[in-house]
Amino acid sequence: MNIGVDIRVLARGTHSGVEEYTLNLLSRVISSSPQHTFHLFYNAFHKVPLSFAWASLPNVRLVKKSIPNKLLEYSIFAFGFPKIDRFLGDIDVFLSPHFVPTALRRQVPRVTVFHDLSFEYYPEFFSFRKRLWHAVVSPKKQALCSAVIIATSESTKRDLMHLYGISENKIAVVYQAHDGSFIPLRRDDPLSARMREKYGLPERYFLHLATIEPRKNLLMLIKAYRILATRQNDVPSLVIAGQKGWLYENVLRSIVGGKGDIRYIGKIDAKDRVFLYNGAIAFIYPSFFEGFGLPPLEAMACGVPTVIAHSASLPEVTGDAVLSCSPNDPDALACLLSELLTKPELRETLSKKGRERSLYFHWDLSAKRIIDILERTALAAQQKKEI
Repeated sequence: MNIGVDIRVLARGTHSGVEEYTLNLLSRVISSSPQHTFHLFYNAFHKVPLSFAWASLPNVRLVKKSIPNKLLEYSIFAFGFPKIDRFLGDIDVFLSPHFVPTALRRQVPRVTVFHDLSFEYYPEFFSFRKRLWHAVVSPKKQALCSAVIIATSESTKRDLMHLYGISENKIAVVYQAHDGSFIPLRRDDPLSARMREKYGLPERYFLHLATIEPRKNLLMLIKAYRILATRQNDVPSLVIAGQKGWLYENVLRSIVGGKGDIRYIGKIDAKDRVFLYNGAIAFIYPSFFEGFGLPPLEAMACGVPTVIAHSASLPEVTGDAVLSCSPNDPDALACLLSELLTKPELRETLSKKGRERSLYFHWDLSAKRIIDILERTALAAQQKKEI
């Protein structure tokens, strides 16, 4: 079978959740399916290297174009041209890891991954430029023209049905997973000590790791931490890590002054995340909305007690292995953090439950499910042509 895959998201030079998802998925899907040929569509006006082992496997054909992305997206939006599958030859099915504008010939079925619909519920959490992009791209249109939609959680599936009127039979839920490198480490591990020095980490700290943007609800986290620091002496530091996103300035301003020790350490090298998780007393993720929520899963896999906001997909992913509260209740979050500090047996229970829960999500299983979806979608399209 010839499978087309849109990997334009990897040409942006960023490393957000969609890029990480695409990298993890393709590394498993391609290597586990030598019987299929993968035609990867890659577009970048400026040269962006694809230094991934799977890109040079014998069942991979990389098709690179140098059209400015804005021009390509506008042309597809306005004229339905160019048909991307024409660049790839005869393909049986096309996989889009994100709902970017895509034009295909009618006989080529498209399978599109939807990670979340946060932009529909919380447009105020996105910049004007991003809102304009969503308006132009029209995710609803991308969903309706797809033969099959892969949702990364049941929560996203329900949103697609409720907001876009997509039939339940058209949506398959395939979970994400952590990449297997997130494991418990000994605190006296020499590399852990080196990481503490590299990032200026204190001996005891709560951790939050995500892009600094309004959706992650950091202002509430900081408020909860200040409440805790007012009520208790000798509270651990709060370490905030992640690249700067939209309106990050508000968060950085709120760190200055007040009770407790809050440190923003900036963007973290991907390979260092496991050490940051392992050094934390607890991981805190009070996000308003997530389509899956990978950071809590990574923290749980490391055996780190985790606290989440009870919102969107987060309870679905974490189960009963975490503590949770409303994303709008800083006092409740402060109480949960206090519990973690004063009850070592609770920390131990959450650590064990988190490790067990994390085993439920596995990239090899997800890749197998997606290959099955692609095969069935291609077969259904072929049978339709023969009728």
